[in-house]
Amino acid sequence: MRKAIFFGLFFVTSLVLLSGCSSSDDDNSSSAAEKFSGGLVWENYTKVDAGGSDILPTGVDSTTKDFVRCKACHGWDGLGLNGGYVRRSANVNRPNPSAASNISAKAIANSVVNDDVWHNGNAASGIVGREFSILDNRMPDYSQAGGLTAEQVANVVNFLNNGEKLTTFADFDIQPNPVGYSFKQADIDEGETLYAANCATCHGADGLDDSISGVTLDAYFSSDGKYSEGFHKILYGIADTVMTRAATGSFTGQQAANILAYIQDTIAPDYYNGGLVWDNYTKTDAGGANNAPTNKDFVRCKACHGWDGLGLDGGYIRRLANAERPNPIAGIGNLSSMMGSIVAADVEHAGGRAITDESQAMPDYTTAGGLTDKQVADVVAFLNSGPKVTDHATLDINANPVAYTFAGTDATRGSLLYAESCVGCHGTDGKLIGGLELGAYFASDGKYSEGFHKVIYGIANTIMSREAVGNLTSQEAADILTYIQDEIENGTAFQ
Repeated sequence: MRKAIFFGLFFVTSLVLLSGCSSSDDDNSSSAAEKFSGGLVWENYTKVDAGGSDILPTGVDSTTKDFVRCKACHGWDGLGLNGGYVRRSANVNRPNPSAASNISAKAIANSVVNDDVWHNGNAASGIVGREFSILDNRMPDYSQAGGLTAEQVANVVNFLNNGEKLTTFADFDIQPNPVGYSFKQADIDEGETLYAANCATCHGADGLDDSISGVTLDAYFSSDGKYSEGFHKILYGIADTVMTRAATGSFTGQQAANILAYIQDTIAPDYYNGGLVWDNYTKTDAGGANNAPTNKDFVRCKACHGWDGLGLDGGYIRRLANAERPNPIAGIGNLSSMMGSIVAADVEHAGGRAITDESQAMPDYTTAGGLTDKQVADVVAFLNSGPKVTDHATLDINANPVAYTFAGTDATRGSLLYAESCVGCHGTDGKLIGGLELGAYFASDGKYSEGFHKVIYGIANTIMSREAVGNLTSQEAADILTYIQDEIENGTAFQ
């Protein structure tokens, strides 16, 4: 699947260059102006461009400025701890984000009202805000002196109900770390054109110029919530800086998403692409040229390390070496103890055999025909952060086939997801396409690991892309596997 302070000082100068981009038809209407102003209020209501006086309320200073930023609790995406800010904890310098900070349902229903924003303890909001001078971990009562004006409140309401947000253009998986973003129907080619014309001057063609921003794009987008933050700042601008919405070219939400999708695909490490590289790095969808050698397992990380990264200590416990694939070794191929601290050198295998030498040793992926720097970065991200079946199941490798015990999953929900995302190709009995019977498939070693991987990451150069499956989250994939396992064990389906 092709895949986005870039934002803050990081994107201030580069996006000033953005011009000539089409804007939405209603950009000149008063309601459009209000929703874009509301986006600035959302970031920091005290800024002049956001309608404020550039004066922080009494008791708030530069170290506690998050107390005047809606995004501090609700996130750039409005999802609170259910979105890009899933791991953002409270501290003395900002309010307390919570799962209840998710206001997306009301925003989608266009039902956010002024009282939801005021935090003044009335019946409509039910939130009793604190005084500005008391910096505990609660949001303030914005109706008090130094708070929001009525116009700012109205603009925030317009922003929440009508403003474009990344949730329209990307699906989130909040279980992995960092949060996973899967862009839906993004035009990466257009994103590349926009990036080259407007961003490369400051950030470099490869996104690695940090002379202006102080941080490279690959590092920036490796943290939780940065795609949500980036989208917001591209689309709404940054108050009291040269990066106004007008200066950036008055982007549509789709254009902003296209730029981010291009960055994700080409610049920033991405564990979804890393999952495709893990399967077969030569495939086009995995960033390769589709020129695999005869023995394709020699270009598949999973051939030694397994779909679960556990080598012979996981689903591949009984997988023997042969002339058509490398030699898995117990202990050596188990990367589980390293996950979270994998570095590029662990993936490159420098000093290994030549790519063209099909002996039973792993190749040196730094040689001609090996991995690109982006592919290495993506695999590192996949191993350290990408969703894996071991997040949801324990493996009994003494059983034959390897037994998977799922925990925290829901087979009923899995049945609904299967009907929605899988039945069109696999049928209700798992026998629809190509004679592939899911019952027989899952009766072999390692197939729940493989199945999870393919549901989450897709299969490169096939119709089963991640997007085609529905950009399922880690939890949803595990629910589907639990449903299939239950049906097989109960003899009710997939026989």
